[in-house]
Amino acid sequence: MPLISAIVPVYNCEKYLPATLDSILNQTFSDFEIIAVNNSSPDGCLQILQDYAKRDARIRVLTRPNGGAGTARNAALDIARGDFVVFCDGDDLLSPKTFEILLSVQNETNADVVCHGFKRIGSDATINDAVPDEDIKKIRTASGFAPIFRKKINVMACSKLFRRSLFDNLRFPAVKIAEDFYTTFKVFERVKTAAYISNRLYFYRSHPMQITKRMTSEKITDAFTVAELLSAELKRIPKKQLLYFSRYAARYQLFSLLTPLFKASDSNLLALFCNEWKKLEQNSVISARDLTVGRRFVLNALLSGNYEKARKRLELLKKIRL
Repeated sequence: MPLISAIVPVYNCEKYLPATLDSILNQTFSDFEIIAVNNSSPDGCLQILQDYAKRDARIRVLTRPNGGAGTARNAALDIARGDFVVFCDGDDLLSPKTFEILLSVQNETNADVVCHGFKRIGSDATINDAVPDEDIKKIRTASGFAPIFRKKINVMACSKLFRRSLFDNLRFPAVKIAEDFYTTFKVFERVKTAAYISNRLYFYRSHPMQITKRMTSEKITDAFTVAELLSAELKRIPKKQLLYFSRYAARYQLFSLLTPLFKASDSNLLALFCNEWKKLEQNSVISARDLTVGRRFVLNALLSGNYEKARKRLELLKKIRL
């Protein structure tokens, strides 16, 4: 059995997919399998996957209806054989020593999850443009939600090596946004020891087709639904951990929606955000009290219906970082 299962959801990324697969296949540690999940991609992704699978027996290809990255990962988790799991999107890249480094840290710390950083790259960047960051400077260990709230560990599933057993009876929610937010907090609820390093081993590609860039009513609803779901499922954890969760959810996961919302200049979407926030405060532990003073300054204007004032306050907040 392979030691690592690398799970790759694939949709509309034929331009980038070969480079993604190559960055995994060329890892210095070779005892792994790739489970590539074709989400009924309408372009040439399936043919690329089939061609690669013919050349390398470590690749398994699944094809399923498009239900988003989360459900694609779930399908792969159902058949994964590795002791550990990593996730990589079909248009991103991994540094050549990623698996080797993460396993080294895991062996040293016996951590349930090993976390690392990521770097944004341009749409036409190659693995040669993604400068390796492979010298481990310091290994830190922790447990609980504090390092997530303090932004020492991000919530991206793709920047971690997980024990596969962490996903026993746990799967990604079927949403368009915030599936990593949900799963990371649920995983860290189970984790005894997390290790984290500052090395940026994952290269996140920015390009016009990315689904995360387009704000829709469904995404707003999904983000608040996930926050409310987590609030209900975590309400029995220690009070301090619950506070880390609620503050992270309010300050970073939900408030961060406002920047793309104001860029969209759609009053209907802003009104939906306000309605969802009000419902959330009624049904969860998350409230405006979890925001910083500056963020509450913006939210108060927004909830009062003065969207232009809220936009100007957000611009001011970014300048003074209050």
